Amino acid sequence: MKILDVSEHQPNIDYAAAAKEVDGVILRCGVTHWGTANECVADECFERHYAGFAAQKVPMGAYYYSAADCEAKVDEEIQRCQQLLAGKTFALPIYIDIENPQRMEPLSADKLTAQVERWCSAMEAAGYFVGVYANTDYFTRKLHHAQLADKYTIWLADYRAQPNTSLRRDLHQYTSTAQMAGIAGGVDMSNLVRADLMEAVTGSGRNGTTGPSAPNPPADHNLYTVVFGPATAGDRDAAVALGNGLLLEPQVREVGYAAGGQQLYMVSFKPMTGGDKAAICQLGQRLSVQTV
Repeated sequence: MKILDVSEHQPNIDYAAAAKEVDGVILRCGVTHWGTANECVADECFERHYAGFAAQKVPMGAYYYSAADCEAKVDEEIQRCQQLLAGKTFALPIYIDIENPQRMEPLSADKLTAQVERWCSAMEAAGYFVGVYANTDYFTRKLHHAQLADKYTIWLADYRAQPNTSLRRDLHQYTSTAQMAGIAGGVDMSNLVRADLMEAVTGSGRNGTTGPSAPNPPADHNLYTVVFGPATAGDRDAAVALGNGLLLEPQVREVGYAAGGQQLYMVSFKPMTGGDKAAICQLGQRLSVQTV
């Protein structure tokens, strides 16, 4: 099975075309910058990519690019990641990406492994099915691979023609230059090594899934109207991107100004299903924007 991963470095995706090429996709939800600011921020295209692939019913996972070099920063990343994932459903794991040389190279394998376990434990406690992403060099030199592989699913990157085969992995990222319909330029591609990984996630009841024993919710055949706003330009753009991804034909109108003189907008959509309504309302909740 082919698993694609994308981020803001692939800003323009034809989701319908890409969906025909892959069995799943893992989205970067956020990143910690490793410079002076060292901020934990959202990937600029996460909401758009989530909505676009959700509309095509492509199974998704997510990853957070860490640049933590202390427990306090790990805790900040945990909080940010949970904020970004809230209200969403994933059929693939949620990974912490460990490969940042600027912040992580000075750390010992003991310390870096402990940080990874701190992140994974907290995310598991919050209801997520988690794993660790790293390249072969980091898994052999900077992390205690066997210790982590005994507890969490492993996503290993090794692009060599003769990759390492001794390290356990459930997902193997084998290239960053794959060519595929719907995306310009080279993309990351992985092979699913553990055939039942998606079944393990969806059967766990984690990542927003219901699990095998949960009752099916009653069918909702109603249609709903939702208006998003008043919203700033940035929040407006997020609502429009989500609406476009859900094929809800968003319409924008200006509705006045905030106290500081900033233009405000309202976004309306065509009548939608209960699931689409929930997605729009969840976006409003995350951005502290009213939805009615």
